[in-house]
Amino acid sequence: MAVVFFTSEVNTTSRTAITFLYKVSSRDFCTEVQRLIDLSHYDEVALSGLRFFYVTREFALSVVGTIITYELVLLQFHSDFIQSL
Repeated sequence: MAVVFFTSEVNTTSRTAITFLYKVSSRDFCTEVQRLIDLSHYDEVALSGLRFFYVTREFALSVVGTIITYELVLLQFHSDFIQSL
């Protein structure tokens, strides 16, 4: 699970660069900076699984929530099974 959270940091870190790009002075601003702003703003910078899904923090948290829900359902069925014996 730690690997998923570390890979989700790729997406989070890529979003922090755009705040610095907006602070570039007008003297230093050029088309390359504008292109980098456009790429950072509109493209998804994250690790993906054949572009079917992107590993982001939201994805990691939803996977953890799904696993916890599955475990709780299994525990509930197991306790019902033990009581029926």
